[in-house]
Amino acid sequence: MKNIVSQIDQHWADTKNEPGRPHLGASLIGTDCERALWYGFRWASKIHFDGRLLRLFDRGHSEEPRFIRDLKAIGITVYDRDPETGKQFNFSEHGGHFAGSSDGIALLDNVPTVLEFKTSADKPFQDMVKKGVMVSKPLHYAQMQVYMAWHGYSQALYMMVNKNDDNIYEEIIQAEPKAYNLLAQKAERVISAQVPPTRISASPSAFECKWCDHFGTCHDERPARVSCRTCISATPVTTGEGGWHCDHHNLAIPLDVQRTACPDHRYIPPLLPFGENPKAEGREVTYQMIGSDREFTNGTRGPNSYDSLELQELDASTVTDPGIEAMREKFDGRVGPVTSKDEWVDDIPF
Repeated sequence: MKNIVSQIDQHWADTKNEPGRPHLGASLIGTDCERALWYGFRWASKIHFDGRLLRLFDRGHSEEPRFIRDLKAIGITVYDRDPETGKQFNFSEHGGHFAGSSDGIALLDNVPTVLEFKTSADKPFQDMVKKGVMVSKPLHYAQMQVYMAWHGYSQALYMMVNKNDDNIYEEIIQAEPKAYNLLAQKAERVISAQVPPTRISASPSAFECKWCDHFGTCHDERPARVSCRTCISATPVTTGEGGWHCDHHNLAIPLDVQRTACPDHRYIPPLLPFGENPKAEGREVTYQMIGSDREFTNGTRGPNSYDSLELQELDASTVTDPGIEAMREKFDGRVGPVTSKDEWVDDIPF
C-alpha cells in the first residue's frame, strides 16, 4: 500500500471540511476587518482546507482533555461540561447569531475562572512568552473577554502548549467590560449589515489581506458563493429563537436550505464585483458591467441573463462573452459544472 499519508490527508479533506459555521463565532470576533467577519457570517467564500491543516486543527482540540486532566491532577476543581446540560458551556446572543463555547470553568482560590486552551508552534509560542496574550494573540484575548462576560466571571486562565517541546505558557486575564462592549457592538454591526462593511485595506498586498480566507471574494473580484445568506432576500432574525427569514417567500429558512439556496436566489449586489448600478424589475436584476456599456441580468436564464449558480462561475471577462452566449443558446446550456453539491432546492415553500 503506497501513499498512506496522502490517503489519510485525502480522507480528512473529504470528510472533515465542514460547511459554513451557522453563527458568528466568539473565537473570531477579535478580527479587525469587519468585512471578513461579514463574509464568514454570510458564507460568501468557498473555503476548503487540505487534510494536513485539518489534522492540525484537530490536534489543538485533542489537547483540551490533557489540560483538564493535568489541572485536576494538581487538585484544581474543573468543570469541562455544564452540569445542567452535560454539554460544553454554550452561549449566544442576537438570536443565536453570535455564539461560542468555552473550554471549561476552574475554581482558582475559590474564584470561578474561565478556561481557554491553545496549542502553538515554537515561534508564536516564544512571541507569546515575550508579549503576553493581549498583544501576541488579540483574537484569543477577545474570545476570553466574551466568555468572561457571558459567564459573568472576572478572570480567565489562558494556557498554551508548545507543540515542539511541550512547554506551557499560562496567564491570568482580567475581565474588561469596556472591551466586551466594543466586541458585542461589533458583532451586532456585522450581523445586521445588509451589505459588506468597509474592508480593512483597499490594497490586496496588505498583510491582513494576503492570508485572509476571503481574499478571492474581497480583492480578486470573484462572485460570492451561492447560498441563502448571499441572497438579497435573506435576513437574520435577531429576536426570539433567531434563524433566517426569506423576505421573498415570507418563510423561515431551514439551515440545510440556507446552504443551497433556491432558484429565486438573487445576489446582494456588492457580491457581484464586476457589476454596478443594479436595476430591479421583479426578480430580474440588471447590472451594467464596470468600465463598459454592456449589461447583464441576474435572473431567469436567457441571452445575457444568468441565474446565480451561473454567475458564481463567471468573471468580468466571461460575462456576456459572445462565444459563451452562443454556446448557451445553441445547446440550451448553462455555465459551469452543476454537481450534487451545487443544485437548487426547488421544492418551495420549504
